[in-house]
Amino acid sequence: MKKILYKIIINLSVFIFLGGCHNLEHRKLFLEPNNQSLVNKAVKPKITPIEKVKPKIIAIEKVKPKIIKKKINLQFLINFSENKLYSIIGKGDFVKEEGKLKNIQYYFTKCFLDVFLIKRNNGYHVTLLQIRPILLNGSINKDKCLDEISNKLKTSFN
Repeated sequence: MKKILYKIIINLSVFIFLGGCHNLEHRKLFLEPNNQSLVNKAVKPKITPIEKVKPKIIAIEKVKPKIIKKKINLQFLINFSENKLYSIIGKGDFVKEEGKLKNIQYYFTKCFLDVFLIKRNNGYHVTLLQIRPILLNGSINKDKCLDEISNKLKTSFN
């Protein structure tokens, strides 16, 4: 009975010792005298001497000032007479009259400008301005449209 117990203990201890560390790297840790434990090896950072850092030379580009364009406010045309409107913008591309209301349309490449005039005692006067896209249910870029309209207004003033 003692022989069987000894065989079990010996086989169990051989199994534990041989199967416990399956990797040669782990075995090196236990064989080296300086390494006391796995935890100490992982926690200690390697201390390296401080290297001299050379300053980097960076080329500085000249910053160009942004040109700020003033957006035109078409509301200054409200209450202008029909003749004054024609002197500033010119004749419209399409004119439609219905009773006291007159609609003058100006066609631009980016949008349409609709000017609505109402008849008063001394002629037609501007009451409403509207910009709209060229295509039905299309989108409009108001900035580009207003730029194009302001260019036409500048050329008419010069």
